Amino acid sequence: MIKNQKTVVLFLFLPLFSLICLAVFKQSIRSGGREFTFPVSGYDPRDLLSGHYLVYRVDYQTSQNQCDAHSPAYVCLEPTRILSMGENPTCSAFIKGRCNERGSFEANIERFYVPELEAPQLDTAIRQGQGSIIVSVSSNGQAVVKEFLLNGLPWKQSIAPEASK
Repeated sequence: MIKNQKTVVLFLFLPLFSLICLAVFKQSIRSGGREFTFPVSGYDPRDLLSGHYLVYRVDYQTSQNQCDAHSPAYVCLEPTRILSMGENPTCSAFIKGRCNERGSFEANIERFYVPELEAPQLDTAIRQGQGSIIVSVSSNGQAVVKEFLLNGLPWKQSIAPEASK
């Protein structure tokens, strides 16, 4: 009986421990990384399991926007912004990601969760080209979205007051 209780405790503790580790990892990137701002465009799907979120395409402002599907890729941010394939980028700041099936670069920063009431207004603003994101990038290429901006201001300051009631 004691062995079963220890197993139950272990199985309950393991997911909680994993979630805490993930939160600490993301927060370390967010607080210790270098910040870059990118314009975005996209849409707001509604997923019953994930809540309301904005899914967008990030404009990395590189000369090349297409890459080989399902291959690792990097966007060099400094000294120049270029999309490169392969391993070990030779730039001082970069974002590590993959090419999707459409040949576009993705770095797991293409989604931003928002409250349900603000989602339609933010979706409209993104469709009109008013959105951008501030991304924190670690030295090993991991990226985390720090803030979603509308017309250069944090989205919470930019939305109409009546939408948040």
